Order: sequence, then structure tokens, then C-alpha cells
Amino acid sequence: MELVVKESFETKADFKEAWKFFSNPEFIVPCIPGAEIREIKEDGSFEASVKLKLGAVSLNFVGNMKYEKLDEAQGLMVLSGEGKEKGGAGRAKANIEATLKEEGDVLKVSVIATVDISGKILQYGRGMFEQVAKQYFAQFSQCAKSYLEAEQSEEKKMPPEPVKVNALNLILKAFLAWLLSPFRRIFGGKA
Repeated sequence: MELVVKESFETKADFKEAWKFFSNPEFIVPCIPGAEIREIKEDGSFEASVKLKLGAVSLNFVGNMKYEKLDEAQGLMVLSGEGKEKGGAGRAKANIEATLKEEGDVLKVSVIATVDISGKILQYGRGMFEQVAKQYFAQFSQCAKSYLEAEQSEEKKMPPEPVKVNALNLILKAFLAWLLSPFRRIFGGKA
């Protein structure tokens, strides 16, 4: 099943600082809930794992990712990757396009992720899976924004603390969004 997730946020961080953050896997991977870097390779690609438990379903994906495009002048980066479920039949492919654009005194960060996934996670159904994916990316965005806006000296810039998956919160928010989605369509997003 393929789906597209769009997420954006604004920050007071400066463009150069945000670019350094988003173009470095040691900084972005800890903001992905349940993810950790296993190895950064000489060609710039990296191996990572993502562990996620959603109710009775436990997922543990291992895969490789790499930056396909890093265009600082355009504020555009494209990251692609694929992985497979450890000990299972699940597979995942992702293409993530991020744009950083200065708008006045704020920086707008927009992410479009195209995810193609198979395996146990699909037992929740497309609508519920879409909502889980949106909540998952929202947790990533919150971590990235918090890190970029934190007061830190340049010499002490350390990667963020890894984000733990708050599965109960993730599922509850996704379930509520899924329940309200028909009303949003009827009332134009005002549910």
C-alpha cells in the first residue's frame, strides 16, 4: 500500500542551522520515533532500524537510506530508502522530500513522504494506517522544531535525544482522527 504524508512547521531557527540539522543523519534519525542509526557508510548512505509497537503488532524494520539530492541553494533535499521487517514478510520503501524556505523572520519546513509498505501493519486498514503515519510524522516534526529552537552554543551542538515512541498516544490520536475524518470531509475540515 502506498500513501503520501505531508507535514510542515515553522521555526525561528536560521536556514543554515536547519540545513545542517536536516542534512545530517546523526541529527535527524534520533527525531524519528523508535529509530536508531546502525551504521553510516563512506558513500553517505546509512543503515538504520525502526522499532514500533502498535497494540498487538510489533514492527522492527532494518534498511538503508541515502540522500538522493542535497541542493542548499534551493533549500531542497530528497532522501530515499528501503527496508524489510526483521523476521517477517513486511517491506517498506520511502521517498522523503524536504524543503526549507525563509518567509520573513520564520523558516518554513515542508516534508512530503511517499511511503509504500506491506506486512502486518496493514491489518489496521488504510484509513487507520494513514492516521498513524500522520501522527508519527507529527512527532518527528515536534522533535525537529524543539531541537532547532533550543538554546545551545555552537560548540555544544549534540544530536537530539532519541524520541521514544509514545504508542498509546500515537494510536489514540490516530484513532480519533480516523473517526472524525468523515466529518472533516463533510464540513470542510472543521470537525
